[in-house]
Formats: sequence, structure tokens, C-alpha cells
Amino acid sequence: MVWDLCQAHVAQDIKIFMKTEGIISAEIPGGLTVYVQAGDFGIYKSFNDKISPLISDWKSSWKVELTYGGNPIPPKEELVCTLVKHLAEC
Repeated sequence: MVWDLCQAHVAQDIKIFMKTEGIISAEIPGGLTVYVQAGDFGIYKSFNDKISPLISDWKSSWKVELTYGGNPIPPKEELVCTLVKHLAEC
């Protein structure tokens, strides 16, 4: 796993979790992230383009739960898995 230096990525509990799961990680030094983001354009953008309409449909459906402020509560893991599975079947 290759991360940027976001504090959430390099937190001690994350490092411990990754070590216990046998995941090797590396951090990209500041200022170099833009040079190694090919995945953002080649892989993630394609995935994002396909899943964005599904997320928009979910947000406008009766299934979405809202916070007191009226913002959508993130979907449950099962729904996310269903959306991704739907994309894999297309």
C-alpha cells in the first residue's frame, strides 16, 4: 500500500493494523504525490465515473438517512458492496 503523508495514513494505529494484517506500506514524500497519481486517472477515474450515478441515485432515494443538518449519512457497507458488485456485473 502506497500512501501520501496524510496524518490518517501514517497514524500509529494504522501502522499497527497494517503490520498485523501483513500489509506492507510506504509513504510518498511531500511534493511528489502528483508524479505518482497515474492510478487516479487510469483506474480510479473510470471507477468513479461509473459509480457516481449510482451514488447520486441513492442520495435522491428514500433509502438515504439524513443527519439533523440534512446531510446524507454514509451508506451502510452492504449497500456499498451491492453498488460495487453491480458495477462488476455490467
